[in-house]
Amino acid sequence: WTAREAEAPVGAEKEQEQEQEEDGSGKEHNDAQHGQGERDSARGGRGGKSKTRSPRQHAADDSTNTGGVKGAEQQQGGADVGGKWPRGEKLPDAKENNRRKGRKQKAQFKEHISRKEMAEGLANGTLLKGDFRVNAHRRSEAYVTVEGEPRDIMINSTTRQNRAFHGDVVVLRIVQDEKKKEEKKAEESEQKKDEEKAEADGSGKNKSKKRRRKKKPEEEPAKEQEEEVAAVADGVAAIAIKEGEEDEDDEEAEEEHPRKQGVVVGIWEKRKQTEFVGHLQSTREGGGDVLPTENYAFFVPTDQYAPRFIVQLGGSFMRLLGPRPKVPRSKEEMEKIINQGVYVCEAQPWTTTMRHPRGNLKKLMGMAGDKATEFDALNTGNNIDFTAEFPESCTADLPGDDYVIPEEEIACRRDLRDERIFSIDPPTAKDLDDALHCKRLPDGNFEIGVHIADVSHFVSMGSALDKEAARRATTVYFVTHNIPMLPRVLCDNLCSLVVGVDRLSFSVIWTISPQAEVLTTWFGKTVMRSRAQLDYHTAQEMEDEPERFQDDPELAACAKDVMAMQKLADIMRKRRFNTGSLSLDSVKLTFELDEDENPISVKEYERHGSHFLVEEFMLLANTSVAEKIYGAFPYNALLRRHEAPVKGKMEAFLEEVRKFGFDLETHSSLALHRSLENLQKKADPLVSATILWLATKPMQTAKYTQTEASLGIDHYHHFGLNFPFYTHFTSPIRRYADLMVHRILHAITTGAPPPYSSSAIASVCQTCNDRKSASDRAQDQCDLLFLTLLLKRQGRIETKAVVAEKGDTAMTLYCPVYGVDKRIYYEDQHPSRVRQRSDGSTELIWMPRTPAETEADKLALEKKKKEEAEKKKQQKGKRKRKKKQKTDDSEIPEVTSGAAKSVLVNVGDILDVVLLPLPNRKLTVGMDLNLNA
Repeated sequence: WTAREAEAPVGAEKEQEQEQEEDGSGKEHNDAQHGQGERDSARGGRGGKSKTRSPRQHAADDSTNTGGVKGAEQQQGGADVGGKWPRGEKLPDAKENNRRKGRKQKAQFKEHISRKEMAEGLANGTLLKGDFRVNAHRRSEAYVTVEGEPRDIMINSTTRQNRAFHGDVVVLRIVQDEKKKEEKKAEESEQKKDEEKAEADGSGKNKSKKRRRKKKPEEEPAKEQEEEVAAVADGVAAIAIKEGEEDEDDEEAEEEHPRKQGVVVGIWEKRKQTEFVGHLQSTREGGGDVLPTENYAFFVPTDQYAPRFIVQLGGSFMRLLGPRPKVPRSKEEMEKIINQGVYVCEAQPWTTTMRHPRGNLKKLMGMAGDKATEFDALNTGNNIDFTAEFPESCTADLPGDDYVIPEEEIACRRDLRDERIFSIDPPTAKDLDDALHCKRLPDGNFEIGVHIADVSHFVSMGSALDKEAARRATTVYFVTHNIPMLPRVLCDNLCSLVVGVDRLSFSVIWTISPQAEVLTTWFGKTVMRSRAQLDYHTAQEMEDEPERFQDDPELAACAKDVMAMQKLADIMRKRRFNTGSLSLDSVKLTFELDEDENPISVKEYERHGSHFLVEEFMLLANTSVAEKIYGAFPYNALLRRHEAPVKGKMEAFLEEVRKFGFDLETHSSLALHRSLENLQKKADPLVSATILWLATKPMQTAKYTQTEASLGIDHYHHFGLNFPFYTHFTSPIRRYADLMVHRILHAITTGAPPPYSSSAIASVCQTCNDRKSASDRAQDQCDLLFLTLLLKRQGRIETKAVVAEKGDTAMTLYCPVYGVDKRIYYEDQHPSRVRQRSDGSTELIWMPRTPAETEADKLALEKKKKEEAEKKKQQKGKRKRKKKQKTDDSEIPEVTSGAAKSVLVNVGDILDVVLLPLPNRKLTVGMDLNLNA
C-alpha cells in the first residue's frame, strides 16, 4: 500500500463518500476515486493503468517475506513496514508520495485561522468560542456550548468539525443550515410557480387563497402517522446501521430558540490528553479483525468521543509485542495477540490532507479481560499519570511515624483535647480527615465543631510535595484501592484523625440554637484527640438503639451527642430542601470481594440518617468558609460554582418527561425539587429513579473558580445547593482545592495578605476541574469493570429496566438497581416489522412463517455463500472478510403458525431484562432483551 492509502483506507472510502454527500463537498474527493486504479496497480490488481512503481514495490520483489507483521517476525531483525520496506529507509509520507506521482495533494479540511484572527473575530462578534463536545452516538455530530447562547450550536459533519477533538476549546463561525436553506428555496420556487399560474388563469387577485398550504402535523391522517419505518427483508427488519446512528435524545426546542449551526475555524485551546487506549480494527471494508499480513489498521479508542486513528504495523509494531521468540508464532496466535491486545496510541498532528488522524502505537498493555490490564487501561484512558509512589524529593522533609507535636506548636493553637470529638466514616476508611463534636451549653444552645486534618502544616507552599499534590489534584478511588494525592505517611498516619492520638486540625466551631440557627462562628487552627472512631452503621445504631451502648461510658456519651446532632441535621436538611436544594444522587454500587479481590456479589450502597448527619455539617462548614474567604478576599478567593442548566437542554428534558405522563416545574431549583418530590410519591419507584437520572443530563458540572473584581455576587451561585457561596474545605487529604482554601482561611485569621493571586488560583482551578472529571470517570468505569467481571463469573443477572427514551430505530433502557443504561436496537430482536403508532408507542411485529418461507430463506443463504466463495477465489489467494449477512443460520426465523405476535413499547414501560457481558474483547456490560418472549 502507498502512504496515500493510509490516509484514505479502503474500509473508509464509503464512509468518506457519505460524509461528503452530507457536507455537500463531494467534488473535493474525486482524487481519491481517480487514484483507485493506481492503488490497484500497486497491489498487482488488473484495474490500474499506471505503471509507476514505488521503492517499496521494488523492495517487495526482492524480499522473501510474506509481508505484514507476520513477515516482520519471520525475517531476522524485522522490517520497518510489514517486512516490505528495506531496513533503514523511511516510508514516504503522503506529500512525498503524491509528488512522485506528479499529483498535488488534495485538502480534506480547511486550514485553521491564526490566533490573531481568532482574537479579532471574537472581539468584533463574528466568531464565537466554546467547549467542543462530540455526540457519543453519532461521531459526525458535535455541539459547542457558548456562553450567552440559549442552545448549544451544532456542528453537523466531520468536515465542519475541522479536526477538533472532544474537549477542545474551539472558535467557530455561524453558518446557515443547508437543509433549511434548500427547503426555503424550494418553497419560494413553488410559491412563485403558483403565483404565475394564478396570473395565467386570470385570478391573480385570489392567489394568496389558492396558495398551497403546508399541513400541520396534527392535520396529517392517522394512517400516515402509523406508517411503517422499517422495510421487510427476508423476514428480518432492515432498519439502520448501528454505527453512525443519529442521536434521538436531543429534540428540537421551540421555534423561538432554533438550533444554530456552525463550522470550526480554529482551536483556541487543545485538550491536554494526547494518548488513547483501545484496540485494532481492520481497514478493510466492513472492519473486523486485523490479519497478520496487513500493514495498516484502524486504532479504535475505548473513548467513545474520540475518532479512529490510522496506525502503521510492521517491524516497529512487532517490537511492542516483546522479544522475538525462537519459534515463530502461529497465524492463530498472532491474530489473537493483534486483535485481543489493549494498546496505547499517541495522536499525531492532524493535517488538512488526512481524512482520519494518524496515530503512533506506543505500548501493548496486555490482553483484554485481564484485570491488571484493564486497570492500566482505565488509568491511561483517563490521563491518570501518577501512582501511589512519590519521588524522594517529595518525601525527604516529612516527619516519620513517631512524630510528636512540638509544645510550641500546641501553644499557638486552640486546645480541644479535652472535648469529646469523634469521627464517622466508612468501616474501611484509613484517611480520616474529618471529625465532629457536640456540647450542650448552659443557655440551651449547642456548640458544634467540625475539625479537619491540618494538611497545610506538613505541606509547605511551593515545596516539591506541594507541586506534586497540585499536579495530582485529587485522590482517585477504586473498588480495591486508591491512588492518593499525598504520600501514605500523611494520608494514613500523620494527618489521619485516629483515636487516642494528638493531631493538628483546622476547625470551624458554631453556636447553634435548638432550631438549628447559626448564632456565632469561629475559625482557627486547633489541636485535638479523637475519642471514638465510628462507622455509619454504628452511628445509626446509636440513634436507633442508644441503650445498646450503656455499658461503655465513652460510647454512651457519644450516642447522646449523635442523637442531638441528628435532630439538628434533620432540621437543617429540611430547611435546605425547602429553600431550593436539589438531590440528584446517582446509584453507587458496593461489591463483596473474595480473597483475590474478585467480585462475588454486588448491591446498591445504602445511605442512613448518619450519612445525612455528616453531610449537613460538612455542607455548613464549606458554606461558612466560602462566605468568610469571599468577604475578606473578594478578588483572591477560591469558590465552587454550579451554573443553572442550559435552557434548551432543560426544555428537551421536560418534553421527555411528558412522554412518561408527568409535568415538572423548572423555573427555579426549588420548583424543580418540589416537582420531583411530588413525582416520587405518584410514580413507580423504578420510573421515578429513571426520571431522576434523566434530570442529571441537562445539569451543568460544578467547577472550581477564582473570584474576580468584574463579576457580581450572582456569578458564584451554586444552583444544585441553592447557596450564594460554596467552596471545598473539608477534605484537604484528597483534594488540592481544599488545601488552598485552608491557606487562604489561615491568612485571614492571622491578618496576613492573600497567599495567591487571582491568576494563580485560576490556573489551579483548571487543573482541579480536569482531574476531578477524570477521577469521576475512572471511578465509574471501575464500577462497570467489576460489574462486568461479576457477570462473567455468574453468566447473567436478571433485573428490571425502564424505557427512558425511544426513537424510530432504537430505545434507551435504564436499570435503576445497577445504574446502567444501554441503547437497544429493534433490529436485534429480529422483528418482521417495526411500526410507529399515533399514540407515540412503537410496535414490533413478528409475522407467522410457513415451512416454504423458511426453506426459501435457507436456499437464498446457500446461494449467497456460494457467491462469496467464488469471490474469494478471484482474489488470488488474498483473504477478504465477508460482509455481515442480514440473515444467517441462527437468524432464520423458526417455522410458526397462527396469528402474528406483536409487542408495544412506550416510554416509561418497565421491562424484564438480563445483564450479560458482551462476547468480545472489550469488558463492558450489554443488555439482552427478548421482546418476543
